[in-house]
Amino acid sequence: MDLVFAGLLGVVLGELFRWIFMRGLHTRILTISHKASRVVRSRTLSDEQKQLAVGAYAGMMMVTTLKLTGCFILVIAVGALLLLPYQLLGHDVGAFLASGKVLVIMTLVSLLYIWVRSQLTASSTQEDYGPGSRFLHKIALGNGIIPEVSWDLEKALLGKRNESITQDRHVFIAGLARAGTTVLMRRLFASGAFQSLTYQDMPFVLMPNLWRKMRGRNARSGEKKERAHGDGLLVDFDSPEALEEVFWRFHEGDSYLKEDRLVPMQGSEETIEEFREYIRAILKEHPNERYLSKNNNNILRLGSLNEAFPNSIILIPYREPLQQAYSLWQQHRRFLDSDPFTAKYMVWLAHHEFGQGHRPFVFCESQILEGAPENLDYWLSLWRNVYGWLIQNVPGNARFISYRQLCEDTESVWGVLERDLDLPPALKNADHLTYREREVNIPYNPSLLTEARVIYQQLVERG
Repeated sequence: MDLVFAGLLGVVLGELFRWIFMRGLHTRILTISHKASRVVRSRTLSDEQKQLAVGAYAGMMMVTTLKLTGCFILVIAVGALLLLPYQLLGHDVGAFLASGKVLVIMTLVSLLYIWVRSQLTASSTQEDYGPGSRFLHKIALGNGIIPEVSWDLEKALLGKRNESITQDRHVFIAGLARAGTTVLMRRLFASGAFQSLTYQDMPFVLMPNLWRKMRGRNARSGEKKERAHGDGLLVDFDSPEALEEVFWRFHEGDSYLKEDRLVPMQGSEETIEEFREYIRAILKEHPNERYLSKNNNNILRLGSLNEAFPNSIILIPYREPLQQAYSLWQQHRRFLDSDPFTAKYMVWLAHHEFGQGHRPFVFCESQILEGAPENLDYWLSLWRNVYGWLIQNVPGNARFISYRQLCEDTESVWGVLERDLDLPPALKNADHLTYREREVNIPYNPSLLTEARVIYQQLVERG
């Protein structure tokens, strides 16, 4: 009875909170504050004009705040009315509200309801992330409690452990961005031998099985669209993506996510065991497949991956340093103009490769980054630091993959991957990729490029 009533209460509260969010009162408060701030900083308005304008904005702020407060009072009132019949039936309302299980059910049902409603709205307006969906992502990914609860619920449904998963030949693709990691992942995923997280698993990526059951027939669909990088790669909700980082951020975020950098980490024994369980959850509905990951942050924890799955293979793509650094510089500039939701989305996923939330990989204090991210030298020095460290420290199960060879010698490279990854002979017959070099017309330090190309040649020879 308690859980049924909690579910009904969750639906009603979900609709009420969605109604509040759709009214946009919180956004209006931020907009008014921003406009008032601009007036105060203005050099063209007189003090008298500023005083009149700020007074008007203060009145608008007060009215909007009162409306928002009234909305929340309405939610409390409706909740109280819904609890009245529950009390009249002889149940203890205090015990009901104090129950952790009840609160979890109410929260999850409310979030599921908001998600379903947002998907129905988004499908009618052709938006991937409507207001309701953005709100749900913020609740699910921007809050420390929800990931913890969702992962605990997922583990409760996993059942008996399958120890064989630990010995399987899983594949982890990692490296510096803009080296072909996405292309490599998609080719391997298309082989049918692997399972990965996809956009369907968002935003509750820590409970993939429970979320799949909860959304039921409401799985998202839509036409493929070019991803935000503007590089011609098309994505839809079934596209595999680097989403597992939410697990590491939740379990070990303090150990590697520093204010201005990302540093190497070693997962605790408990975290490594939890990671095995997480991969088991992802593979639960696909027992004959292996896990495929594309997560650039994994270069910070290669030892932990090896400890979790000793028979796994780590693929590290790389690209000619000037071309890769130039591509990183371009993407950084592109993502500096991201809207607030996209910027927060990248932070929630701990994707700090470029853009507003950029934080570089720093493997030791002696590593120096030249200049600022607005300059190409910064990205060349980052390339030098990352691959210079990797070539000296990767474990024996790591393979460096040349992006140029992947494009120009497709059959040979895929043939080696088929052998190393125990795959059927189909990948080498895939369509050839086109290798292009862009003209770099911004200044850079030639000596820095020379240093990077020495490492690049070592990678080529090692491959």
